Amino acid sequence: MIIHFVNKRIDKDNYKNKNIDKKLAEIIQKNKSDIVHIGHLNHLSTGVIDEIKKQNIPIIYTLHDFWLMCPRGQFLQRNYER
Repeated sequence: MIIHFVNKRIDKDNYKNKNIDKKLAEIIQKNKSDIVHIGHLNHLSTGVIDEIKKQNIPIIYTLHDFWLMCPRGQFLQRNYER
């Protein structure tokens, strides 16, 4: 098993990073990955999903955060003025 950790710093493009997408594609091809596990897309790139799908590799996504439901990183509440 080979594990790669990625955490890009925050910049103006917070959701998609072509360099990370390209690097992931290279890692998948080099290691002939059977499966990819993603724990979070924040500080990564949403494009990694597309790269994994292009390679027809199953994804395991651990739901430990609800960032996909709330892009601000917090749950939005309707009573925020109270």
